[in-house]
Amino acid sequence: MLRSRNLGQIDLLKLVKDQEGWVIEMAEVKSSQLGLDFMQNQQKLRLLGSGKFIAGLLGTRLKFTVLVG
Repeated sequence: MLRSRNLGQIDLLKLVKDQEGWVIEMAEVKSSQLGLDFMQNQQKLRLLGSGKFIAGLLGTRLKFTVLVG
């Protein structure tokens, strides 16, 4: 469904509740700093689009992070 909307593929996603209510925590996983350095702006925009789309469906907030391992 995300691909058909030209949105990015999500690596990690979880739904948690904090003091303000429900929030989606979304993470992109990169194997190295080099991978992070070469992550293109288009990829970031597609990933954020995916997160916003899912958060909109669920009526939640979105937190996005990139994990380097």
